[in-house]
Amino acid sequence: RELTRGIEKDVDKARAIFETLSARLDPQGQMKSRTAREVFDAWKNPETRLVCMDLAVLFVALARAADMNAFFVNVTKDPDGVVMSHACAAVFTGQGVLLADPAFHWFGVPHQQFRILDDLQTAAFLCFYNRAGDPRELAACRAGLKLWPDFVQGQLSLVGALGGARRMVEARQVLADINEPQAQDLEAARYWSYQGMIAAHEHRWTEAEAHLR
Repeated sequence: RELTRGIEKDVDKARAIFETLSARLDPQGQMKSRTAREVFDAWKNPETRLVCMDLAVLFVALARAADMNAFFVNVTKDPDGVVMSHACAAVFTGQGVLLADPAFHWFGVPHQQFRILDDLQTAAFLCFYNRAGDPRELAACRAGLKLWPDFVQGQLSLVGALGGARRMVEARQVLADINEPQAQDLEAARYWSYQGMIAAHEHRWTEAEAHLR
């Protein structure tokens, strides 16, 4: 509310919040799901690495505190069409929907492929992106799929977590239930990399190479 005091238009309120959050980004940060409160509490701690997902969650919480309609956004292609796993925020204003992306330092960024998530989907999404090797990662992925069972990125995250836990039989079973992606996108990249991981684990080297290529 302090950031937006005296500002009338939602688009200007959103920009004020965006400019504050854009000043802080640690590109080498480890992936770890945090609530908006956790990000807020860690803001002034230089030892805490914050990434795009953290800034998106905090933006949504701050925008809503300033009486705006804001939602978490899952980005899979940037403005140049580069396939990526990324997060930003969407804010609904009198000028339509704008994407606020503090990590890109771009207010109104024209990402080519993205999905605006509702709050249940956002809660599930955050379950799928945790620090690799965290003993809670596998349990978090399973919880996320209970909330959003048909989310392919979440299913693939579970395959990755199972692979990290060396539970290859179950990883293969989960992957077998996922339809082969037809587009050259983030889901396809992860799908074929995990197919390669499983084939390599089973010493099917030629097949593994083909999947990875």
